[in-house]
Amino acid sequence: MDTFESSERGGAWRSLAPPYYFTLENLPEDGVHLVIRGRISGPVSEIKFRLNSLQDEALAISFPLVDDSEYTMKAVVFCKREEEEKKAAFLQSEVGAEVIVLFAKVIAKDKDLILLAETMDCLAEMPTDACKLKPYDSKKAYKPRKEAELDVKEKRMRSSLLD
Repeated sequence: MDTFESSERGGAWRSLAPPYYFTLENLPEDGVHLVIRGRISGPVSEIKFRLNSLQDEALAISFPLVDDSEYTMKAVVFCKREEEEKKAAFLQSEVGAEVIVLFAKVIAKDKDLILLAETMDCLAEMPTDACKLKPYDSKKAYKPRKEAELDVKEKRMRSSLLD
C-alpha cells in the first residue's frame, strides 16, 4: 500500500513519502493529523486504553515505534469491531517491521509521549520498495523522548492537551 486517500478527513494523502511525514524528533506544534513512518521496535500487544479520563475503556493495540531520528515513542491504535482481521495481522507483526501511522495525535503521560491513532485504517504497512528508513538494529539502545529534550512549544502543547 503506497497510497492512502481520505475524503472524510478533509484531504487526500496521495503519497506517503516526504514531505508528508514527520520524525518523532520534529513533531509539529499542534500534534494532530500527522503521518509518521517508523519501525516496530518491540512486541505488539492488545491493551485497554482510557482517553481523556473517560470511564469507558477502548480496545487498542500498542507497540513501541522508532524512526530515523532514533527516538522511540509508544504508539496506540484504537480498534473497532470490524477491524478484527487487521488487528490480528498487526498483533503478528515482527520487531523491525516498517509501518506508517496516519492521522495521529501526540499526548503526554508521565513524561512519556504517546502517539494515538483512531482506527486500524490509520496504520499502514510500508512497502519495502518505498522505504528509505535505516535498518532496525535490535542491539542499539534507541533513546526515548525525554522531558528535557522538549522545546517550549511542545511543553505548551502537552500542558494544553492534559487540561
